[in-house]
Amino acid sequence: MDWFTERAIREAECVIVGVRVVDRVGDTHERCVNLLKEANRHPRRPDAQLF
Repeated sequence: MDWFTERAIREAECVIVGVRVVDRVGDTHERCVNLLKEANRHPRRPDAQLF
């Protein structure tokens, strides 16, 4: 995963992660998730120090 700055959150509409797995019987399953779907685009402390 990554840390996005306030500017990046404001400008990026979506960040999509795709996962594809093959189960024990050989079926393939795929999921795509938009990581910014529920993002807080107005954080209380923008661009806070990471460490």
